[in-house]
Amino acid sequence: MTAFLFSFALFAANENDFLTKGEEALSKEDYENAIFYLNKAMRAEPDRPEISGYLGKAYNNLALKLFEGEETEKAMQNMETALDIDPGNTVFRENAANILYTIAVSKYKNRDFPASLINLDKALIYNATDLKSLLLKGEISYYSQNMENAEESWRRALAIDPSSQAAKDRLAKLENEMPVESNFKQIEGVNFDIRFDRNDGTYDAYAIKDFLREAYRDIGRDLGYYPNHTIVVIAYSEESGKEALFGLPLWSEGVFDGKIRLPAVNKGEIDERRLKGILWHEYTHALIFDLTLGNCPAWLNEGIAVYEEAKYQQIDIKPLLDAYAENRLMGIRQLADSFSGIEDRDKAFLAYMQSYTMVEYFIERYGFWYLTRLLEALKEQDTIDEAMRETVLITPDDFEKEWLKFVKEKSL
Repeated sequence: MTAFLFSFALFAANENDFLTKGEEALSKEDYENAIFYLNKAMRAEPDRPEISGYLGKAYNNLALKLFEGEETEKAMQNMETALDIDPGNTVFRENAANILYTIAVSKYKNRDFPASLINLDKALIYNATDLKSLLLKGEISYYSQNMENAEESWRRALAIDPSSQAAKDRLAKLENEMPVESNFKQIEGVNFDIRFDRNDGTYDAYAIKDFLREAYRDIGRDLGYYPNHTIVVIAYSEESGKEALFGLPLWSEGVFDGKIRLPAVNKGEIDERRLKGILWHEYTHALIFDLTLGNCPAWLNEGIAVYEEAKYQQIDIKPLLDAYAENRLMGIRQLADSFSGIEDRDKAFLAYMQSYTMVEYFIERYGFWYLTRLLEALKEQDTIDEAMRETVLITPDDFEKEWLKFVKEKSL
């Protein structure tokens, strides 16, 4: 009996020693050792709530430490362990939702929409009122043409935060488009989801499908990028386009806003080369958005798009040469923002021609390889100045001076 009591006392002392060491490690933010000792204490006394409380906190804190170090996958593994220990802990659940949202954003940036949605759904299980997860889920659904899911996500977001302007703006856009597009016919391809007004004969949707396959290969070779996700293409009739495309400048022949949209043209007016030119232009914008995550100055974005369009549409640069002779050219800094706000058709055309010849000169001097490196640098959220210095060792201002010499040679 005496020997048994001695052994039991020694065993209890070891348990308390593990707990003490675990607490000390936790207080010193040495979470790995805290987990080591607290797990030993937990195995010895699984029913002591203070041990499980400390252990859950250690896993949670280690997860946050890994999260700060951008080790999101490992962070989530530790957070899930914390939640296994204390499933109802609201702090743990909110932390888990934040980590999953970050993983979802990373997947979204890499255009892996299904994986992003999986992580967003998990985040919303842990925190059903996570506004940012609902907004992103709605955005992915919207750009995948899953309008009902987009509406549900954004309405939930607005119910959580009635002041959310992001949710209001997205719902307003959605409500403008859904009545128009709900009865559109669909043609699915490997990389494209084509929607068109079933009552309109302006566009040959099957020709669009074939042309887009060609664009996928052709422009993909130039930019070294072949997207795996599906891009939505919507061809409007004159009637259906009035509402959905309201606000576009009159000179616009197409638009990419996350989806490729083809405004109506008069029947019989569009030929194969013109349609290809429009598709090559807008599909190029889709690739540039993926490659830069939207961080691309307008002159570069539009310049590449017109460069690709020029394979099928003759580009008249005479107005550019006239503007050069009359000293009316815009500076490269003036061409950084979107051209959609330019109402004057001639000024807009000049902006496009300047952008086109800037890209033409860039490709002639540096080649497509450096062009794609430039786009990759912009994806890292570099400014255009940083990206150009990093890739081609020149500033935009010095590049503009070189481009002006290029234009001068064309004018001779």
